[in-house]
Amino acid sequence: MFILAHEMSHDMLLHTSETLSFGVIYYVATIVCSFLIWVFYESRTAATLCSTMYILFAAIFSWYKRQSETEADEVGLELAAKSCIDPREVLVFFEMMKKFEELTHQDKFQIPLFMDHPTLDKREKRTIQLMPTALELRKQAKCPKLPAKDPRDRLPYYMKDIEKHMLKDTKILVGAPKGNYSSPSIQRFPYLIEPGVVFRCAIKNSKCQIIKPEKIENEKGYETRFAMNILIRKQFGWFGSAISVDEINGILTVCAPRTIVVISKPFTNINFETLQGMCYSGEVSSDVLSIEDKNLMSYSFDSKFWYNPLHGFSVHYASMKQTKGNKGNKGKKERKINRIVGKPKHEDYGTVDVVYLNETMSIELSFLDNLSQFGYSVESGYFFKKDQLLFVSGAPGWHYVGTVIIINPESREFVTKLDGTHIGEFFGASLAVGDLNNDGLDDLLIGAPLWGEDNGRVYVFVGTSKGQFEMTQILYGTAEGGHFGYAIASGDLDADGFDDIIVGSPWENDGVIYVFNGGSDYLEVSERIEAAKFLRRPSQKIQRFGFSISKPVDIDANGYLDIAVGAYKSGHAIILRSKPVIKTQLLIETVPNTLQRDARQFLVKICPLYFVRNVLYNSEQGTSIKSKITVTIDERYQRTQQTILELKSSNLTSNVCLSAQVNISRNIRDFIEPISIFAKHDLLYDNTSSNFCKYCLVEKRNNKLQTAQAFLPFNIGCGEDKVCNSNISATAKFYNIQYNDTWVIGSSDISLEISLKNYGEPAYLTILEFTFPERIMLRSILPFCQEDNSKENLIVICDTGNPIWNGEERNVKLNLDMRHLINGSLYDHNKLYFSAIIKTRSINHGTTNINKTLNLVNEVSLSLHGKANEEAYYLTTLNESSSNITFQHTYQVYKLGASPIEDAQLVVKVPLATEDSTTLIYMYKPQLYVSGELFECFSESTLVDSQLGEVQEESFLDKFDIHKRNVEASAVYLSDAKNVQTPETLNKNLTDNIIYINCSTPEIACTTIVCSLNTLKTLQDVGKLVIKFLLNVDKFKANFSNKRAVVKFTTEVNVEIIKPDERLDINGTRSTVEVMTMFYYTPKMEKLQLWIIIVSVLVGLLLLCICVAILNMLGFFKRKGKQDLKKQEIDEVSILWHPMILKAKIN
Repeated sequence: MFILAHEMSHDMLLHTSETLSFGVIYYVATIVCSFLIWVFYESRTAATLCSTMYILFAAIFSWYKRQSETEADEVGLELAAKSCIDPREVLVFFEMMKKFEELTHQDKFQIPLFMDHPTLDKREKRTIQLMPTALELRKQAKCPKLPAKDPRDRLPYYMKDIEKHMLKDTKILVGAPKGNYSSPSIQRFPYLIEPGVVFRCAIKNSKCQIIKPEKIENEKGYETRFAMNILIRKQFGWFGSAISVDEINGILTVCAPRTIVVISKPFTNINFETLQGMCYSGEVSSDVLSIEDKNLMSYSFDSKFWYNPLHGFSVHYASMKQTKGNKGNKGKKERKINRIVGKPKHEDYGTVDVVYLNETMSIELSFLDNLSQFGYSVESGYFFKKDQLLFVSGAPGWHYVGTVIIINPESREFVTKLDGTHIGEFFGASLAVGDLNNDGLDDLLIGAPLWGEDNGRVYVFVGTSKGQFEMTQILYGTAEGGHFGYAIASGDLDADGFDDIIVGSPWENDGVIYVFNGGSDYLEVSERIEAAKFLRRPSQKIQRFGFSISKPVDIDANGYLDIAVGAYKSGHAIILRSKPVIKTQLLIETVPNTLQRDARQFLVKICPLYFVRNVLYNSEQGTSIKSKITVTIDERYQRTQQTILELKSSNLTSNVCLSAQVNISRNIRDFIEPISIFAKHDLLYDNTSSNFCKYCLVEKRNNKLQTAQAFLPFNIGCGEDKVCNSNISATAKFYNIQYNDTWVIGSSDISLEISLKNYGEPAYLTILEFTFPERIMLRSILPFCQEDNSKENLIVICDTGNPIWNGEERNVKLNLDMRHLINGSLYDHNKLYFSAIIKTRSINHGTTNINKTLNLVNEVSLSLHGKANEEAYYLTTLNESSSNITFQHTYQVYKLGASPIEDAQLVVKVPLATEDSTTLIYMYKPQLYVSGELFECFSESTLVDSQLGEVQEESFLDKFDIHKRNVEASAVYLSDAKNVQTPETLNKNLTDNIIYINCSTPEIACTTIVCSLNTLKTLQDVGKLVIKFLLNVDKFKANFSNKRAVVKFTTEVNVEIIKPDERLDINGTRSTVEVMTMFYYTPKMEKLQLWIIIVSVLVGLLLLCICVAILNMLGFFKRKGKQDLKKQEIDEVSILWHPMILKAKIN
């Protein structure tokens, strides 16, 4: 704009016509004077006079033009100010022109006396004098306030751009620290093995030139202070290990930190070798570099550990941006050097040499640690003030964690110190500086490549005006052994004003680099670049890609920074070139903006806005850039005939909109939901050419503005004001619950119904948004409802109909899945709070929030039953060697109620006798069965195990063993009741020779068996506890051999529910049961004498004979009835044989 105002000023001041008139006079005067001189003077004198006259006339004409240009500058500045242009930009323009002259070397051939324009310094000085006037004129023109940021702050960036665009033949410097020279040099100096080589390679043709020291062979020097000879050995010196360029002064420095220096003194035995290290400097364009401090005159030998300093292990020049504001850098021709060189083994702990404004100083750590390696990495930046240059150096070995020191070169003091946090992470091994948040202050990046399992990480410290760093983020490597952060670089790759971060991870596979885009928000990976991406043939291999990364520089003059990445193991240097980045923003318009119900079509217009950083275009830029906008219309409801449209453009123009007509389908019913329009922008790339296109735009990554969405609504017709005022009332009700909204935990699922009724204008797009308590789910989802499980509580959104007319009622009933609700104590006061929100596109003047409370209660009990397999055993008929008796007690537990049991137990008390008793009854290990599965029970006291070695007749025991347990199994024993000294000691418990063995008897000790019943989950689960006992019959008879006895053995069982502690018990259940087994025993009678038996038999026979004699006398043995029957039978036979009867029978 200033150039335009300047040219307009020439026209306004009539400079063009004046210059033309003055030129005519100049030429006429020159011709006339020349004619007269040649007429009146000899040729030599005439020639001299004519030359003088030409010079005089040219100087006068040039003076006139300079005055015109000065006057045009003044008027043009006023015009620009009145046009609301920032006058400070004029100063930026002059600085850019000065840089252009410097790069083109025009200033070397300009003679101020014959210049048509004033010098740029004078024009800039005059503009500074007129600046207050220009600012006042701008203020009088009522222009907007000047931007807070001074445009001169961006001047270093502009300078850098001009410099890069003016360099026609861009080259890259590549160091090969273990490289060798060509064959002729090796033949000349056979000892010169791996001295290190630096290559200057052209980008266009990949041709490389070797940069060498002035002398590639070993050099000799002389140290005058101690009169010592010096021999500098070049082999294995690692020339090219560290490289830095002073962009302001055009100086190239290459260091060889492993250069060995041999120091010897003539005529003595002093001969010492030190891993000294050397640096070489020269012009950037030069192929030969001169050695620095060849005679070690600036090196101090006073300290104890002066040897092996590794001078030049790291080197860094302050960049153009940083040195521009340094004090004292006034003269254009005067070089002001700002450099820092690391010597990590100097003084054993490391030092750095700082050159600030040509003044050299040595800085060392004030807190000594011989493992520090201070100077391992170096950098510089403006971290706290825009005019305060600070140097940075890393000491990654300090106290095994590492530290980074910030140095103020003016005061030669440490400004601050940043320490590592983990042992062995090598904090400070790599450094980088960049303005990540675009606040004008540099930020510091510190690498710790050995963190974790050598994963590595990078610390991000933001510089602030408070004079201290703020750590905002840590970037972590993901691959074990990858050494993420081994190399770091920073620069604005996408030209968005925020510097980006490039991090190398050279041991991750064959090598990977990561790019993090800077910005005011959280840093995220925008690109991951692997070494395998650059393989052109299968046999090729790139290894340790990311071992070194150059500072980003625009090498192809397209306005975007490029980087070079080293892969030392395979010997590659890979250049990654950047393409211009475009940021697209889409705007969507529709015609009309509201659809009528009978509409059949509408017009959609997509207007793209492109934001591209201005770049310098050249002839290679003639190709057009194509783009495509994909439009998705009403994808969900599909009420349009076209759902996907593609709008293509052959060029990128911000003021051109793309449009298309969209037809609406017939017979659509939903007029409430607006038609959604989603647009996405993409660039169309032509991949036919294998050549890199440096001006081909690429879409900015993670750009949310390249997509847009709009909604086209229908006219719903709610009165003239087009505002629907509804009045919705709502009621909530639970189903399948008890009185007072009470639900028994574990019972059947419930339902929640909400009824809505509208008493106002139609309610469009009315939805119910339910929020359920934790663990409450839906048994089934209604087709017009949607679930949202992204949050802790389930959210269900239901469409209640569209619309809800005046007086219309709508019900939404949700079936709730209560299976996951097993513990009411997790909720506040055993209550569940349900809530729902009514949302509508209309203005609802009624109910908007619905709250409903469900009371929770536990209802569960355990019912206990018990029995013995035999209630009584009789021992009177047993022989002397009778077998032992096995008996058992069985208990069954039933769960009643719907609520689950969290914790319950079955407690069995088994009676024991005193400690001095002998074994009478054995008890086997209890067995608990729940639904056929066996579980363990535990005893409060230690049960004594005994092997039943004395128990006989195992087969007899087995028939009583329901579960076929081996009689050899271990058992706990009960004691012999006889040994309790019955009836003396148990006199109180003995009534009619009855002995009670139970836990109610004071003298009887009991053991308690506890069985967990947590496995009783459902009503079908039944717990069964079986306890088997063994009665030793022999000892039992021995104890009661002379008396009748009855033993009542009783076990007590109790079932208890521990959790839930608050519950409703069910009537008719038993929680305590006693099971008893009785044993009866009657002593055997004594044997009768033989004589008593014989006498008894004889007496019996005598009595029998007397009874028979008496009965015979009485006629007992004479049976008269029998005789009468016999006589009657004889008479019947006689009649049968009578002749008349016989004849009759014959007839």
